[in-house]
Amino acid sequence: MSDAPTRLSGPVALVAATYIYFLLFAEFALLQLAAPFPLAQHRAVLAALGLGGIAGSLLAGRFFRLTALHRHLSGGFGGCAAAVALSLTGPHQFLPLAAGALFTGAALGWLTVTLASGLSALAPPGKLGLVCGLGTGLSSAD
Repeated sequence: MSDAPTRLSGPVALVAATYIYFLLFAEFALLQLAAPFPLAQHRAVLAALGLGGIAGSLLAGRFFRLTALHRHLSGGFGGCAAAVALSLTGPHQFLPLAAGALFTGAALGWLTVTLASGLSALAPPGKLGLVCGLGTGLSSAD
């Protein structure tokens, strides 16, 4: 019996979880939380999300080490969870939401760059496309 499905499931789950967080929280829930605010504050939340994403991506690229991949992925997912908690501490208050958006962008930027940089080491040889396709497809399934 081959352990190929087991070796595929971990990397597929990482890709799917990253997409799900991006789509469901960073793209929809966070924007829904910002909707009641005036347009200028809504834009500030979006700017914080974008700036955080750029900063997190640059930091991940700077500090990426394949030998620390699991620790860096865990930190990225942990940061994403903490960003949700921060965003929900005061959803009707602008500053906690803006801070949550900044942290969401940073954690998601860190996570995506780290995952993209290390995914080929996690996927079974010759199965990187399958891992990406399955993870992306699963994240979009209804």
